[in-house]
Amino acid sequence: MSVTALGETTRLIELSGELTGRVAERVIAQADPYLARGSIIVLDIGIVEYVDAAGFHALIVLARLARARGARMGLTHPSPASRWLIRRIGADRVIDVHDDAVADALER
Repeated sequence: MSVTALGETTRLIELSGELTGRVAERVIAQADPYLARGSIIVLDIGIVEYVDAAGFHALIVLARLARARGARMGLTHPSPASRWLIRRIGADRVIDVHDDAVADALER
């Protein structure tokens, strides 16, 4: 997991490997300090190999925290399977999902 500043209030968090259990907890802990009013968090899951229920739950928790605090969160580069599951479980009502461009996530 790496965090890159894309401006004063925008952070790109790039995830890799598996988004499961304890990793999901670390993602929430890592992103939490950046969820201030007016901030933007972009989670890039393009090279994530596997996401389990805890991983999807973490994404939903982060999206809800962002909204509650007046921040925004976007998800980029989801695999076709991840995108399908996000839609299937209705998480696309909470998570802004973007195919590939970080800039696309920032425009909303």
